Amino acid sequence: MTIVGDKNNCYGESGWAAVAVLTPFFVHCIISLNIKLKQYRGIVLLVYSVCIIFLSGCDLMGKDTRMQKSDKSYPSKLDQPRALQYIFHPRKEIASHPPAGAVDYTITVEEGVTIGCRFYIAGLNAPSILFFHGNGEIVGDYDDIGPVYNQYGLNLLAVDYRGYGTSGGTPTVTAMIKDSHVIFKEVQEWLKKKGMQGPLWIMGRSLGSASALELASEYETDTAGLIIESGFAYTVPLLAFLGVDTKALNITEADCFRHIEKIKAVRKPTLIIHAQYDQFIPVSDAEDFLKHSPAQKKALKIIPRADHKTILMIAGRSYFETIQQFMTQ
Repeated sequence: MTIVGDKNNCYGESGWAAVAVLTPFFVHCIISLNIKLKQYRGIVLLVYSVCIIFLSGCDLMGKDTRMQKSDKSYPSKLDQPRALQYIFHPRKEIASHPPAGAVDYTITVEEGVTIGCRFYIAGLNAPSILFFHGNGEIVGDYDDIGPVYNQYGLNLLAVDYRGYGTSGGTPTVTAMIKDSHVIFKEVQEWLKKKGMQGPLWIMGRSLGSASALELASEYETDTAGLIIESGFAYTVPLLAFLGVDTKALNITEADCFRHIEKIKAVRKPTLIIHAQYDQFIPVSDAEDFLKHSPAQKKALKIIPRADHKTILMIAGRSYFETIQQFMTQ
């Protein structure tokens, strides 16, 4: 998080500039008093010393405050092996050719580690969706779905996680959240270089809702809106359902993704899609997202008779129509 200004550092950099200006004045006073009133020379030196100490203290306090505010808190407790084995289900893919109209792209997230992406392009002026998929999926799984987005005039920019598809590295929660920021910036640059002028939306399905909410809450001015499909508002109940002993691992909701806190920071248009009979994440999570969202334009679409795995199949064309209408109207 970048801090533009900080009231606690109001005397910091500008204070040192004042010292540079006032120092010649104090020196002149000392020389003058040395000649005329030697008994006041000590007072001038004392005042000058106090000013230096005060300004340096304010500057250090300001720097400390900036460091505290810029420190990013990651849900590192979730990186324990007994939790990770349930959170991620990476699946590798032998490099395949993208379908017509799609392009492959790789993003370096750290030295020696790249993330595989597949961008399904509808047009230069079409709205783009930066898409983070579920924990058992890879971008290649969207070779039939991406072109349908294109039919509705939408670009789908699907990205993997570490260890998934053609991506390198090993998935962890901390890496996933950190990587999402690198991916977002890289995608912005890619769109710019390609002359793609449409608005950029963020979308996450299931596990992908973590990356989507992270970015939407951090880069509100750079995004057009947020779409959450089958997202989880609370982490501990989901982990418990999956088989993680959160008590034994000393994991509380405060140690996790804090999705309710993040959605409260998203004022851009927000669409929430959820299956009526989701067996992993109750529909009440979607309702809580809607309840806590401060967005003026927001909507909840519940897909009747569908569950976590059949939501797209049962929704059919209405799934894409809902997204297109919400994004373009």
